[in-house]
Amino acid sequence: MTSSVRPISQSKLSSKPNLAASHLLPLTLAQLDRLQADTLMVGIHQDVRPLKGAAGFIDWRLCGEISNLLRNQSFHGEPGEVLLISGRGRLPAIRIFLMGWGPVKASVIECQKRCEQMVRSIEMAGAHKVAIALPEPCEALITPAESMLKERLGSRFEGIFAPEGQI
Repeated sequence: MTSSVRPISQSKLSSKPNLAASHLLPLTLAQLDRLQADTLMVGIHQDVRPLKGAAGFIDWRLCGEISNLLRNQSFHGEPGEVLLISGRGRLPAIRIFLMGWGPVKASVIECQKRCEQMVRSIEMAGAHKVAIALPEPCEALITPAESMLKERLGSRFEGIFAPEGQI
């Protein structure tokens, strides 16, 4: 299967997220519990600690497992770094991919690469339904990421968690 890479336009990178978008998931523990997704993609910056936003909620549900991986340096959040962990019955998703996005200052530049990497990982895992937790701060990433992921994943795309404090 071949996939074509479509560059993300600069206008999409600079636009504000549409918080009324149909694929924007409320950032609540109740929403985490209601996920239909079998796969959860969690973006993590290498220079943001403690974890914030959806990653922080997910880490809390996993009893600090992501924080422990970061603390013992099993995962760093470097660009392109991927680690697959189990939801261990604490979340509806059976697969949780931790994806490194590098430093915050490079997140907009990394957006297209990381979204392409997400799509490849999702396809390789045979995921049926996917929810995305972009790394915080993620306001500038939502619009381009949502556009690309909706197009590439179609009905497998459940949504992206809203930025911390937005909903």
